[in-house]
Amino acid sequence: QLTEHYYALSRRYHPDFFHQAAASERVAALRRSAAVNEAYNVLRDPYQRGRWWLDQQGGQFSQDSTVPTDLIVLVFEVQDILREQVESDGPIDMTVVAQSRAEVDGIMASRLNTLTENFQGWDKRASGEADIKLLDQLRTTLASISYIKTLLKDIDATIEKADE
Repeated sequence: QLTEHYYALSRRYHPDFFHQAAASERVAALRRSAAVNEAYNVLRDPYQRGRWWLDQQGGQFSQDSTVPTDLIVLVFEVQDILREQVESDGPIDMTVVAQSRAEVDGIMASRLNTLTENFQGWDKRASGEADIKLLDQLRTTLASISYIKTLLKDIDATIEKADE
């Protein structure tokens, strides 16, 4: 449904349909089109949607939020593995890198599920009821996802080096 609405709004507000309109209408169409694109990008990415949602609830996102120790340990372990692969005299062992990628992908999927549960918990609460615990869980989940996203970029960089 999100994609259907996005395409409908894109067709409705696309600046190309306003090329013969007054300058003010062309500018307004450009702004509306940009807003539609931004909203679509935020809504289809659970991480960005979570950050937007937290902001709307008056919560402050911080990567300094409590990140589970097991995740911090994993980040250090995977970074050590990647560093060893890059600094070794031989070629990068893609089996090792792929194993790390699969493990991190699994953890990302788990954190995205937790994010969905955070949203569902918010939807189930009584109307107007603030829930500090849910906001804290959301902050922690978003911080975890941020760490994982960075780790995935590191893995991808190592894969690119192997392809060179």
